[in-house]
Amino acid sequence: MAMSALCLSCTDEEGSKKVLLRNGFIPVDIGGYGWFAGSKEDVCVTKFKAIAPNKDTVTGCVTKGLFKGSTIRLND
Repeated sequence: MAMSALCLSCTDEEGSKKVLLRNGFIPVDIGGYGWFAGSKEDVCVTKFKAIAPNKDTVTGCVTKGLFKGSTIRLND
């Protein structure tokens, strides 16, 4: 049971920052678990606020699974 709770609240702040920078985003604030933002295959879900390549300020999550790379998910 404790392992399930641990897996459900994983974040990867450093990894998320690297993914955002590689994709042209300038991180402003990174951290915290993004509840309901990932899929069932995602192990880590890290919230962020950043400046997008088009200069808009965006919020979202970077998700990461065991057998897939990271995905940037933007909020509407």
